[in-house]
Amino acid sequence: MLKSKSLPRCKNSHLIVLACLITVVPLAFAGGAGAVLADVTNESDRVITSGETVYQGQEVAVNVTDFTDQDNVALRTVDQEDDTIGSLVSQPAINDYGTEQYAIVDTQNREEGQYVLTSDSFGESIDGNDVRFEVIEMDLSVEIDGEKTYNTNVDKLTGLEVQSNLRNTYAISVSADGLSDEELEKIFNTDGQLGTENTTIDNQYAAASKAGSSGYAMFDGDDEALTIFDGEQVFDLNFTGIESDIYKIDIEVIDTSATDSVIVEHNIPERTYSFDIPNDGEMHSVGVPGEINGTLADMIDPTQAGYTVFVFSEGSWEAATDFESVELSGLDAIVIATEGETNQPNKFTLEMQFDSNLIPPEKQLTEGWNYVSAPKFANADVVFDINSAFVVVDPFESANSNQVQSVNQFGSHYVGSDSNEVSPFKGYFIFVEDDTTLPGVLSGVDTQSDIVDQLDIDSTE
Repeated sequence: MLKSKSLPRCKNSHLIVLACLITVVPLAFAGGAGAVLADVTNESDRVITSGETVYQGQEVAVNVTDFTDQDNVALRTVDQEDDTIGSLVSQPAINDYGTEQYAIVDTQNREEGQYVLTSDSFGESIDGNDVRFEVIEMDLSVEIDGEKTYNTNVDKLTGLEVQSNLRNTYAISVSADGLSDEELEKIFNTDGQLGTENTTIDNQYAAASKAGSSGYAMFDGDDEALTIFDGEQVFDLNFTGIESDIYKIDIEVIDTSATDSVIVEHNIPERTYSFDIPNDGEMHSVGVPGEINGTLADMIDPTQAGYTVFVFSEGSWEAATDFESVELSGLDAIVIATEGETNQPNKFTLEMQFDSNLIPPEKQLTEGWNYVSAPKFANADVVFDINSAFVVVDPFESANSNQVQSVNQFGSHYVGSDSNEVSPFKGYFIFVEDDTTLPGVLSGVDTQSDIVDQLDIDSTE
């Protein structure tokens, strides 16, 4: 969010007083109270009085002109037991706007509950000058035809729905890695559905004041976000002319902490998952939870310099030299060792397209150490609960993808005694005390949704 800095409060210094007079006098006499109020709204999301509800994350302005002790104005909780002034939360800045003073209260990190702005002390009664308000967390849901993932090749073009149960008038900020504000404008403003661009809006507060109205804005200096004034609606998306890629579209209510997202796979073949391996000089693992189409050469560009792929075979690592001859099966895993040199790409992209195989994979494990992918997202004790399994080791970094959730690297996990989440797109060492079989789950997948359901993928984390 873009934040505007508040004006300094006038103090007993000749230079400061003069500076304040230069700023304040035109406001007081050229436009009166209306001009003052306009200035306040340019530095806050809204002006509130006692008894109002505030959404968590809003910056609100409160008129404290009539407070007798402005030097001790503080935000405090309300003691619900006896309905009196409670504990100190913060002391907000108080700014002069003409002949009036306003406190600016930021609720970004405030828990839900009752608060009071007062100059009185703990335990005292809440009186007529005090401003009491409620803070609640705003909900937000973003879906495309009821789903969190949308593929432009397969799914019928339907609307992206932004909805809140608690509020129906709010502005939103739309962003996505890899898309500029102009590209987002092209995608969302199909047939002019957003209305006219407002070129005078240049900050969060001004945008919040337009909530519910027609139009949109693109702030100067921020070429990654599109601000839409009427956020509660169904948007028709048009990806014509947009580069093929996987985009995570983030929707954020502009004056609160409410946010949600969806994944759009644009011109990506169905049943395909894409990963980025940063060229950081580290080793990264990639797991293959089901049968895939093609060879290693179809997964990652073999001509790029800066990395080496290692395959674990018969108890030892082997560097892959002929990518065309390396075929990975379900539950296999590889390690990509990056060099991290400055004259190399800053990342490498790996893609896997799953076959619509009707039979779940199985991995034959031999006594001792094996290197495998997890069958699905779950606790290690669930997916590695097989005969003679003893310990699971997680030594390498994972690859990055906005299609799947990430899991924490845990080091070692003793089967039956620890609790750690594993990913089907990551490799793990597993030690078994006898030959055994690791069963997979992925089978008969015709769509991306089938993979999401079977692997327990949560792409919005």
